[in-house]
Amino acid sequence: MKKRVFIAGLFLISMLALTACGQNTNSAEAAREAEKELQNLQMGESSATSLLEELAQLQEEGGLEQYLGQSDEIDKLINNYISGMEDVGKVAAFGQPESKMDGKTVIVDVPITGTASDPNGNPRTATVEIIVSLDSGKMDLAVNPKYTTSELMTKAGLNTLLGMGVTFTILILISLIISCFTLIGKIGNKSKGKDTPAADTGVDNAVRQIVAGEQQADDDNELIAVISAAIAAYEADNGYVSADGVVIRSIRKINKSKWQNA
Repeated sequence: MKKRVFIAGLFLISMLALTACGQNTNSAEAAREAEKELQNLQMGESSATSLLEELAQLQEEGGLEQYLGQSDEIDKLINNYISGMEDVGKVAAFGQPESKMDGKTVIVDVPITGTASDPNGNPRTATVEIIVSLDSGKMDLAVNPKYTTSELMTKAGLNTLLGMGVTFTILILISLIISCFTLIGKIGNKSKGKDTPAADTGVDNAVRQIVAGEQQADDDNELIAVISAAIAAYEADNGYVSADGVVIRSIRKINKSKWQNA
């Protein structure tokens, strides 16, 4: 409980001190401008290194997670530290911090050596970047582990394979979708093909009936012409002369048995 109060007080003191320094920076005293900037830089570096040392100590004691839930600002710092230290392990040694000013912000880079080892068996190193805002007193933290060339190449290769795999998977899916469209079109054509013979049959029957009717009409016309010629020849032989001539309107087939009986 005392440590929890201690770290919360540490954050509060750092924010208040940095806010006060930020207000002093805005003063109009030109002679003290450079000195105040140096003070701000030193204050930001001191707050950043104190924060990092406290986080490393809590991690060593195994109680870092119990401080989560106090505030969003503290949760963000602790979560960033935990996720960044996964490949580094715990802090074995601190290096010389480097600080720089960027407007109203102090950026502090602290090199550290971790307890974890790289593939070559050497201790894993990293740079902890802490950004301190002089206006609000808020801090942000990021752990940047240093990887070997082989590790970087392996990660680049995995990223390339992953990207190519996703691309080819999408292309295969698109090809399958296009194939499905082609199959649907073939099924539709088959359905139309099943309906087409019935329609074609009806058209063929109609054509046959028309052709048969035309042939029947031609045969009737020929028969009428023959009968008319025979009647005209008979009348001429017997001396019958008709003023209007003989006009055959139609030819109708009669029952053969009735004809014989007559």
